[in-house]
Formats: sequence, structure tokens, C-alpha cells
Amino acid sequence: MKEQDLNRLLEQEIPDETTDLAEQKFQRKVRRAMNRSLYSRILLALLVVALLGTGIYFGISAAMNGIFYHPGKETSFMTETDNNGRSFAFLLEETIHMNYPGVRCRVVSGDDGDYYRAKGFGTYDVDVSLTDTFDYVTLPAPPTHTFHIGMSKMTGPAKLETGYAPLVRRVDEFIAPDSDHAGLEQFTPKAVKEELEKLPASAYLDVSVSFSSDLTADEVAQLMHNYSGVQFQWLALKGQEQTLIHGIAGGMSLYSIFGDAFDDKAAERYPGYFLPNPSEITGADLEQCLRSRLQLLIDHPDFVKTINSNFEYMISQTLLEKRLENAQKEWACYGMRLEIGQQDLERLMEQLPITQIVVNDVKVSRFQK
Repeated sequence: MKEQDLNRLLEQEIPDETTDLAEQKFQRKVRRAMNRSLYSRILLALLVVALLGTGIYFGISAAMNGIFYHPGKETSFMTETDNNGRSFAFLLEETIHMNYPGVRCRVVSGDDGDYYRAKGFGTYDVDVSLTDTFDYVTLPAPPTHTFHIGMSKMTGPAKLETGYAPLVRRVDEFIAPDSDHAGLEQFTPKAVKEELEKLPASAYLDVSVSFSSDLTADEVAQLMHNYSGVQFQWLALKGQEQTLIHGIAGGMSLYSIFGDAFDDKAAERYPGYFLPNPSEITGADLEQCLRSRLQLLIDHPDFVKTINSNFEYMISQTLLEKRLENAQKEWACYGMRLEIGQQDLERLMEQLPITQIVVNDVKVSRFQK
């Protein structure tokens, strides 16, 4: 090797291992810092997206809750200060009682005291206990069915694991005096009387009785005074048909377990809504009660519109207004749903001109469960 080449080689810088390692450490720190910054930005972006999505979700749900019917925001007329859906529950219970003789309805509240379960996006579930009026009353009532409200429309009731099939109506359960329908032979007073003679004297019956001529409100009140051992559950009334299906009667329920539950404004608006004890009822009480019960529903059009989707042929604003107009003109009873002992039923058959007696159920005695 020539001397100048050797000098040139010696003059080249020898790599410093210490400097190289430090540079590598620095580069790793930079990369880690950049990664942390990148991950933080990604997490922040994901969090923003999640919060934004959650806000949109609940915002849309809240908006739909405000747009569509909300049972918890029904106009309150009860004595309760907070509106937890009790006014809605009252309206639903009374609607069922008015349109379905022989059915007892109780809306069941949840552990939070609300009479509905909010599902979001304008949808709600309403648990109810639907039982036969011939059964014993149990409180608290266990739920048997569920109504569903979605976007201001009601469907149901969906049956739970327990309970009976409730919301059905028997065609010609009551036959009006001017009806062209003829009752079945098995329901004539003569045929029923023959069967009554086979029953023990303690027998207790759930029957639907039709008359050959209308009874006035005073005559019905007098019957309730004379038959103190009879449970008068429902009255079929002239001009109160609540369905387009021929042969389905309309009327009013005499069943109520609420007592005086209205606030002062509602008590004034709906006088006589709650009937006195049967021994104290007058004809005027019955007439006023019918008018007030119809008026209450008319005054809650959003409720009526919501349940109309489920009871299309039985309740609507137009139909209710027509029924109230008829009730203001005339109150005439042509049929009754009764819980009555065998001897009282035989006495009633002798006293009144009866055309049909539909026997819905029989117990050995009134104490049978």
C-alpha cells in the first residue's frame, strides 16, 4: 500500500458506537411518542364518534318520545300530584270496562311506580291484569297481558304465560227489543229454568239477561235496591252500540274500585262519574254517570286516537260523540250482566219480561274460587 493511501485511510472518521446507540434510543423514543400521540388521537376520535352516536341515538329517541303519544304525559285529572301514567291507566281501564262486560282490567305498575315501561323511540309496554269479573279480586294484581304502544298506535294485548283470553265479545249476548235477531233455544227463559232446577240452591251464576221492553234508569235503580245480594256488573243501553258489528251491544259498566280519585277540576267537569253504593243509587245517578264517562274519553282525543288502532270498531272520537248525543236524549236499558244466586234469578224471571238468559258461568256457591 502506498503511503498516501494509508494516510488517507487513517484520516477517515472511525464510527463512534456510543453515538450510534444514543441516536437509536432517541429514534425509538420519537417513534413511541408518535405512536402514543397517534393512539390518543384514534381513541379520542372513537370517543367523539361514540358520544356523537349516543347523542344522536338518545336525541332521536327523545324527539320521537315528544312527537308520538306518551302515556306518562297524558293530561292529568287524578288527585295524584305526579303524573306517572296513572291518568292513562285510568282511561284504559275504564275503556275496557265500558266495552267488555264480564272483564276486569287493572294496569299494573312497575317497581318504579310507573304504569308503563318506556322502550325508547316513542314505544312503550303496558302490563295489565285482565280477569273475569266472576273471579276473586287479588291485589296487587299480577300481570296477565301486555299492550304495546308504538308511534301513537296500540297493539295487543299479548298474552303472558298466565291469564285467560279476555277481550272477546259474544254476538247477541244481549238482544234489544226491536232486534231482528232471535236468541238460541237453549237461552230461552223456559230452557234456563229447567236447568236451574237441576242446580243446588246455593248455585251462583254469571248471566246476561235481555228484556222484551226497555227499562228506565229509575226502574234499574229500584231493581238494585230490591236485589241487594245481586252484583250488577254491566248494562246494555239503547243507542250505545260501540261497534259496527251487528249484534254487539254497547252500554256502561257498574264496576269500579277507584272511589273518588279525581282532582277538583275533574270532579266538577265529570259529575257523578263514581256511582254511590247500590242501595243509594238513583236513576239520575245512572244517567249522569253515563254522560260523564263518555265525556271523559271525548276530552282525551290523543288517547282515543292511539287506542283506536287496536279497537278500531269499538271506539273513536266520532263514535263517542254520537254515543254522548244519544245519552243526552235517552237512557234506556234492555239488558244486564249479573252475578246472581239461583233463587234471585228465578224471582227476577217472574218479575220482569225476559226474552233471553245467557249463562256465562256457574259456581256451586258464591264462595267457590
